[in-house]
Amino acid sequence: MYKRLRSSEYWLRWLAEQTRSSLGFAAPTERRRVRAVDATTVSEPGSTGTDWRIHYAINLANLQCDFFSLTDAQGGETWRRFPVAPGDILVGDRGYSTPVGVSHAKRTRNARTAFRVVDAGGDVLLRLNRQSLPLFHADGERLNPLAMARQLQQDSQSAECETHVPWPAWVQHPAGHWIPGRLIVVRRSRQATRLARQKLKREASKKQYTVSQESWEAARYFFVWTTLPASFARKQVLELFRCRWQIELAFQRMKSILALGHLPKQNPDSSRAWLHGKLFVSLLVERLIGAAKTFSPWGYRLA
Repeated sequence: MYKRLRSSEYWLRWLAEQTRSSLGFAAPTERRRVRAVDATTVSEPGSTGTDWRIHYAINLANLQCDFFSLTDAQGGETWRRFPVAPGDILVGDRGYSTPVGVSHAKRTRNARTAFRVVDAGGDVLLRLNRQSLPLFHADGERLNPLAMARQLQQDSQSAECETHVPWPAWVQHPAGHWIPGRLIVVRRSRQATRLARQKLKREASKKQYTVSQESWEAARYFFVWTTLPASFARKQVLELFRCRWQIELAFQRMKSILALGHLPKQNPDSSRAWLHGKLFVSLLVERLIGAAKTFSPWGYRLA
C-alpha cells in the first residue's frame, strides 16, 4: 500500500486538478505563470511533538503544487527556497518581504536606472512588511509608506475618491544593487480597519506589548509592493494579489478538515503524493458539499 501511494503522485495531482475545475475558484488570467508561495507547520502526533514546516508553491491557474520542500521548524520562510523560472510572478505574504528574497526572484543591473531583467528571473508581488523591507525614493531617500498613504483622498462622498494609489519605490539589496518597483496602498473600509485593529490588540495582549500609534494608524491601509511593470494596472495587481488566498484555503482544508499529520518525511515522492492526495480529498469534500446545497428531494431541477 505504501509503495502504491508513493508512486501515485501524478494520478492524485490529476484528480485534484479535475475536481477543482468545477468549484469556481478565482484564478488569474495572465499568460505568465502566477505562483502563490507560503509555508505552514505540521506537528507530529504522539510524544515526540516535533514540528515540521512545509514550504509550498502552487500554480494559481490550476492550484497545482509545482514545488514542495519539507524542513524542520527552524527552516525560515524565504523565496530563496523556491526555484524561479523566467517570467514567473511570485505572490507572497509579509513573511517573504525581505530585500534578499526579492532579489532572488528578480535580478537587475547594478544601477538605479536599470528596469530590465538581465538574468533569468521573474517578478514579485507581496504584502509589504514596513520593518523588514525598507523602501526608497529614486534619489535614495527613505520612503515612508504611511506618509504616502495619508495622501489618499479622505472624502468618501467624492465620485473621484482614490482608494488605491501607486508610487515608485525602490528596494536596495545588501550587496548594493537597486530593484525598482511600485508601492500600492489601499484604504481599508471601516469594518476592515476595525478587524485589523482588533487583531493588533489580540497579538499585543498575547505577547505583552503596547501597540504603537504608527501601527494603529497603519491598520487603516493595506500595503502592497510589486516589481510588475506598468503594463499591469494597479487594480489588476490588487486583484492578482487576492488570488493568493487560495494557498491559505488549501492549507486550511488539509489541516482543519483533513487533519494533515503523519507526514512521510524521508521520501520526497511519498510526501508529494501525500500532499496531493490530501488536496484532492479536500476538493472532493467541497464538491460534495456544493452538490448537497442544491440537492432536491425529487432528484431533478424544475424547468
